[in-house]
Amino acid sequence: MELFSLLLVLNLSLVQEPKIKRLSDEEQIEILNSIDDFKQYHTNSFKVNLFRRVSSENKELNGFPLANYIIGIVNYSEMDNPYLFQVGDFHSPQIASATRQVGSLKITIEYGKSSPKEKLILIVTKDGVKLVE
Repeated sequence: MELFSLLLVLNLSLVQEPKIKRLSDEEQIEILNSIDDFKQYHTNSFKVNLFRRVSSENKELNGFPLANYIIGIVNYSEMDNPYLFQVGDFHSPQIASATRQVGSLKITIEYGKSSPKEKLILIVTKDGVKLVE
């Protein structure tokens, strides 16, 4: 029991206080401050972070926000680097569905000014993003 107490005290003493760091990369600041929706999806070998970003150039066009998606792919393997992709621009986009498939994630985006909305299908794998035509 004494050994456990000693290890606990040592572990707690090694924990550092959180630090605050101001980020100054203007592109990062613009991207992160323009995100208005976030979703995360997991597969067996990777996860997908999906950020909807309202365009800073044209926030609305006839009442319909212009937006794009930033797609982050993080492989569960420590050896692989994460990827980042951008798709868009869309008028009022929404994720209609996200379906896990073998080795991929199928994402359907509905967008547009009229009803029925237009649809775009993306296939996300651990190596990238492809548009299904």
